[in-house]
Amino acid sequence: MVAALYALIIPEGGSTMFRILSVAVLSLSLFMLPNAVKAGGDDALGTWFTAKKDAKITIFKCEDKICGKISWLKTNPDDLDTKNPDPARRNDKILGKIMLWNFDFNGEKWENGFIYDPDSGDTYKCIMWMEGSGVLMVKGYIGFSFIGRSETWTKAE
Repeated sequence: MVAALYALIIPEGGSTMFRILSVAVLSLSLFMLPNAVKAGGDDALGTWFTAKKDAKITIFKCEDKICGKISWLKTNPDDLDTKNPDPARRNDKILGKIMLWNFDFNGEKWENGFIYDPDSGDTYKCIMWMEGSGVLMVKGYIGFSFIGRSETWTKAE
């Protein structure tokens, strides 16, 4: 396959150095492509600072989906989930709470997920996508994804 691409891209009579460099770049590109596609679904895994940097969220695999839990709080780590709509859960600590769940990766973004906001006690539909290395965009919404609020999370590790 490389030889066929080589014949298409590199004209006869080109310099030897140009040919060698072209084959090297082409070979490296073909080698790296499958690895780049394979890694995409795991890019969100790890620990992230929220937009205000007042919390860290650790995103991990949960069965065939990804989930996230609150792993650090700038304020009191003993804060309780007092706004939870379920009165029985209002004495639960916020630290350690699962706040992201049910995300599927579609090749470009994580979708079909939900995000819980302990500040309001509300749960929203959510999508996430990478905006370059170490930047995760998180968008919570009601109804349609184009109506909602986005936050920029940065890699904490």
